[in-house]
Amino acid sequence: MIFLRIKSSRCSAACTTCQHVSTRKRIFYYRVVKDLPVGDRAVYLRVQIRKWFYTDPI
Repeated sequence: MIFLRIKSSRCSAACTTCQHVSTRKRIFYYRVVKDLPVGDRAVYLRVQIRKWFYTDPI
């Protein structure tokens, strides 16, 4: 098996509705996704998912 860890290097994220940028991380968790095999070896991606605090700018 091959495991690859994937993590974003971004320090902020924008709201998809109003584009307000937040830099306060709320929580993160991991997901494991099975990818296509390489030869006879299974490949798994361990993806770190982050959620952000949103403070309404109004």
